[in-house]
Amino acid sequence: MEVNLAELLEELLSGNKHKGFAARLKCLDCEPVIDGVDLFGKFFYLPFRSGKTTEKEFVDYLYGKLVYFCIPRSVFNEALEKLKETGQIEYIQNLLDEAKNLFVTAGVKGYRSGEPGELILFILLEAALGAPQIVSKMYLKTSEEMPVHGSDAIHVSFNPITETLCVYWGEAKIHQQLSSALDDTCESIVSFREEMEGDRRSARSRDIDIIRDHADIADGPFKEALMKYFDSYEEEYNKLEECHACFVGFEYSVLSSINMLDKDSIDEAFQEKYSARAESAMSLFADKIRESKLHDNKFALFLLPFVNVENFRKMFFSKIGQGVPG
Repeated sequence: MEVNLAELLEELLSGNKHKGFAARLKCLDCEPVIDGVDLFGKFFYLPFRSGKTTEKEFVDYLYGKLVYFCIPRSVFNEALEKLKETGQIEYIQNLLDEAKNLFVTAGVKGYRSGEPGELILFILLEAALGAPQIVSKMYLKTSEEMPVHGSDAIHVSFNPITETLCVYWGEAKIHQQLSSALDDTCESIVSFREEMEGDRRSARSRDIDIIRDHADIADGPFKEALMKYFDSYEEEYNKLEECHACFVGFEYSVLSSINMLDKDSIDEAFQEKYSARAESAMSLFADKIRESKLHDNKFALFLLPFVNVENFRKMFFSKIGQGVPG
């Protein structure tokens, strides 16, 4: 039976789960060229309304995506079926409660997945790159039976022309300083790829095991075709590509004085300044990639500036009814 991976992966993105993305996140038309490193970037920002950034609206948008991010498709689809059978909306409401509790549990267990950065990265990979999540790391990380480390996200995309599958290993950081976030990102990726001594395996190898054993895809021809790309005894394995997708949220001082600009030209003026910052960030990240001896890998950098990252975090955790993790 022939399997159309492109169509089946597209189906994982279907529906209205990312409705509102273009309204809540804008993207610069800016593509800096970096020599010597396989790196591309997408530079997002929150739209302005009445001379201010729309952070509250963005937090509301994130809140609406919690279930899609945290809850495996199998559990979500089961709740939908029960809703259809019984008409009881509680089955869906319970999923939101569970999703919020997963953030609480992640924070208690000390995982950085208790932060909004991983949720933002999930949205960017699915809505901006068309790469669906194939493992719910949040769901697994909060399981008592399965302590999981490694990447913050696992997504894939398929190129039907070359028949290559790209797996995106996600890293998400929200720091006050952009430079320190990029340092932290490179350190995490070095640790992720580092081969361990003795019988200990790299975090990357363990994440591949997680894909094989816990992919959020129903058993059948689709899953069988996808898993061939992660099996070194299959021809498809030779067409597997890897990309480190890195989200960085950071404080940008320009936003603090944005109200001093003419309200009618705020967006244009901000884009001009932000474009220059994005180009310098790409060059800085490329330097850090080289310094970390990671230049043989492929990278995607997603940026999103905030007025104050701590205030944003407080706003997010207040929305989900939780105190900010220490």
